[in-house]
Amino acid sequence: MRVVLDMFSGRPNPSFGLAPNEVAELGARARALSVPSAAPAWPQAGWRGFIVLGDGLPGSEPIWLRVKEKVVEMQSGTWQDSTGIEALLEASARRHGYGALLDEARKRTNSGAVL
Repeated sequence: MRVVLDMFSGRPNPSFGLAPNEVAELGARARALSVPSAAPAWPQAGWRGFIVLGDGLPGSEPIWLRVKEKVVEMQSGTWQDSTGIEALLEASARRHGYGALLDEARKRTNSGAVL
């Protein structure tokens, strides 16, 4: 599985692969979601959260889930992130060297600037 940091307008977004143990943990956390949420209005520019892409097997959906601001959207619905999926993805992104980029993207998005 690949995680995309959905943040740039007009250029490729950074991405990284999840380790097998992270894939297993993500799956367990996703299956444990139980509190529905309203679907968010995803912004057109700036930090738009994490997108987790499936493995590309025939018949699988390309986007497995998307998460931002404690809301997880996936095929089965939209849920409150009560299991810490966003925190898991952020920790993995930081381990892959994207911490400063995440901090800057959030700062710019909160100020209204476009990346």
